[in-house]
Amino acid sequence: MEIKVTCKGAVELDISELTEFQGGLKVLSAERKLKLRKSILKYGISFPFFVYSKDGVNYIEDGHQRLICLKELISEGYVVGKLPCALIYADSMQEAKEKLLILNSRYGEITESGFFEFSEGLNLEGFGDLLELPDIDIFPNEVKVPELKEVEVDLKPYKKTHILISIPPDKLIDVQDKLNEILKVQGVEYEQGSN
Repeated sequence: MEIKVTCKGAVELDISELTEFQGGLKVLSAERKLKLRKSILKYGISFPFFVYSKDGVNYIEDGHQRLICLKELISEGYVVGKLPCALIYADSMQEAKEKLLILNSRYGEITESGFFEFSEGLNLEGFGDLLELPDIDIFPNEVKVPELKEVEVDLKPYKKTHILISIPPDKLIDVQDKLNEILKVQGVEYEQGSN
C-alpha cells in the first residue's frame, strides 16, 4: 500500500536523503506515535518536511516524528514516494538549531472555547483521537476513569473480630445463656443496643 502525499513542497526528496537533526530534543511516546501513524495512514503526508541543507546533507528541521513513523510503515510493507520539503535557509548550524527551537515554540495558545468555536460542525468522532492537544478536553462529557496508582499498604493481623448478631427482643431470653457463655472467653466484649 502506498502512503499518499497530500501537499506540495519546494522540493521532493527521497526518505533516504533526509538526515535527522534533533537528536534527543523530543520524545515520542508509544501512545502519541500510534496517533501519528493513524493520521498518516488516514490523511497521508499533509505537510512538507522542513529541511536545512548544508554541504549536500538535508537536515530535518521539522518532521522527525513523521520520519520515525514512515520508517516503521516502510518496514511493514508500505510504500512511500518522494517527500515534499520546504527549504529553510540558515547561515550556520547554530542558526539552523536556533530556528528549530523557534519552530517548536508555541506562541499562540489554543483555548477550549477557541477550539470548540473553530471545530463547530466538525464530527470529532473517529478524528478527535488523532489529535494531541494536551490542554484541551476534546470530549468533555466523556466519562474519565481515574488512573489507578499502586499503593503500598502495611497489613497487620486483626486483634479482634467484630460480629454483629441481630436478635428479636422476644428471643433474647432464649439465647441469653449462650451469650453469657461466650462472654466468659478471654478478650470477648459484649455490646447491646436496640433500634
